[in-house]
Amino acid sequence: MPIKQYKPTSPGRRNASSQTYGEITKKKPEKSLTESLRGKSAGRNNQGRITVRSRGGGSRRLYRIIDWKRNKPGVPGKVVAIEYDPNRTARIALIQYADGEKRYILAPNGLAVGAVITSGPNSDVRVGNSLPLASMPTGTQVHNIELTRAFTAFNTVPLADLPNATLAKLADQQSHGALVLGDWIAFEARDWATQTCRVRIRAIQGG
Repeated sequence: MPIKQYKPTSPGRRNASSQTYGEITKKKPEKSLTESLRGKSAGRNNQGRITVRSRGGGSRRLYRIIDWKRNKPGVPGKVVAIEYDPNRTARIALIQYADGEKRYILAPNGLAVGAVITSGPNSDVRVGNSLPLASMPTGTQVHNIELTRAFTAFNTVPLADLPNATLAKLADQQSHGALVLGDWIAFEARDWATQTCRVRIRAIQGG
């Protein structure tokens, strides 16, 4: 997403920057994929008294349910819209699968409305597709990397019984594949730290 730089019309405006919203194609979220944010107490305790100052206010917002697991292998999905998410810095994409189900995913750079994405080991190496690291060429930018192979949708382990674990959820926390050593792969994270994991671990292409 581009960054907009402001003109120094005042001392407070100097060096200020913000995001642009040109890539957003839909304003209202999908109602079935949102839920209320709980736990916002505005600094009050159970008696309604202020115990923490300078809390409260802010815009009302809904939490967008993100599909971290991508557990629909072989089912193509079409990008319907690119939306703004007030709960994260990344943009989100509304996906409508061939069976009619809709889900939200993180929108990597280069994912546009009308694109078709898939999940599975036989998926093409394309932005937005989820596939094992072994199927990606060296130097591919990836995000949403699994931590354990048991979390993949291509095994027989029921996903409903497993918690969700990801290494790089935000689009700006991307990684670059570096080196394959047998059954292990070493990749370089955005903070220049080198991580290793199994080549069967899944990730989503794009940063």
